[in-house]
Amino acid sequence: MALKKFQNLALYAYFFSLNFEMLNLGGYGSTSKFVSILYLISISFDIKNFIISKGIKKFYLPWIVFFLYLTLISILNIGFYTEIDHIFDSTLLLNILFFIFLVNHERKSPGVLLKGFLSFVFGAILLGILYYYNIGVEYNYGRMTMFGDNQNKIATRIAVSIIFIFYFTTTKRVIKRKIKYLLLLPLPLLLQLLFETASRVSFLSIVLAILIGVILNKELKLKRKIIVIGSLVAFIMYFGPTLYQKSELLVDRLTDIEEKGVTSSRDMVWQNALDIIGSNPIFGVGKSGYIEKSILISGRNMSPHNVVLEVWALTGLIGLFLFLLFLFRIFKTSYLSFKFDKFMLPFLLLIPILGQIITGQVLGHKLYWAIFALCVASTFYHEKYLLRK
Repeated sequence: MALKKFQNLALYAYFFSLNFEMLNLGGYGSTSKFVSILYLISISFDIKNFIISKGIKKFYLPWIVFFLYLTLISILNIGFYTEIDHIFDSTLLLNILFFIFLVNHERKSPGVLLKGFLSFVFGAILLGILYYYNIGVEYNYGRMTMFGDNQNKIATRIAVSIIFIFYFTTTKRVIKRKIKYLLLLPLPLLLQLLFETASRVSFLSIVLAILIGVILNKELKLKRKIIVIGSLVAFIMYFGPTLYQKSELLVDRLTDIEEKGVTSSRDMVWQNALDIIGSNPIFGVGKSGYIEKSILISGRNMSPHNVVLEVWALTGLIGLFLFLLFLFRIFKTSYLSFKFDKFMLPFLLLIPILGQIITGQVLGHKLYWAIFALCVASTFYHEKYLLRK
């Protein structure tokens, strides 16, 4: 029992730390890195219960094959600029392992992942408080960043936190007492932080997720749904133009920079990725080959800012098939969660992830893998689904 509590507390600390992945502790590494080690230590005493494959093998097996194939292709495309992490993607491997650990942690301690995400929300609130007091805040081309983190990553975390706040306060699955409504108090601060990042994708993710959540929520009566939707419309009308103007200012600045020879325009990075894909669309060029060809084509290594293009460029149609197969199974299991158990949360959380798949990166970030784990773990409680397996 003491070990189980230690494991759960370590998991809550891990989720809390996901908001501070770039916060370096005295040059020794990020906060989340040390907490990840703590979590690994906690489950090492009972590791056999965290690597169970029953019911989840079809989700992680494509990723194991993907990782091995990516490593092989990267070895075959070693070049002048190749470094060790361009051959062996340890971050991806760790994320796959943590995905397996988290799913099985939920199997062992039902409900622990939702409590973990509640801890994640508290971490986002702390981030908002630090932002309010201007701690770790910087501005890059008009966009706010904290502790040197990427603006879109910060915005996505805040968007996911707001979706969880919406879920926690409109259902009784995690917090049944009225104290849950206190989670609404930091919303203005979190929204202001989100707007400072000028991320339109995250803003639209929140609007779409809440709108769908209200429509699908069986616990909300029609009158309350109308009130929430009306409030959402007022929210869009009031804050939407402000965010649009801020984003337009950002676009103008980036356009000005592009004219001077330096750009982060997605049109350019997407074209760079398409050119690399064209060199080997079937098998891909690996991480090592991608960097070599990107420097050759564009003069520097540029991220595709699109996961589909990234996977296609790295691993060709073979890896792309594995990635899309995983996504299909994740979306399917999220649909089953709602169909059999009226659990709409996994489906809502896939909205900001889909936005990042189109415009950003997913594979290297712990938060998205934690969401995938929640989607998969939710099937443990669908009796009708399990009986059909």
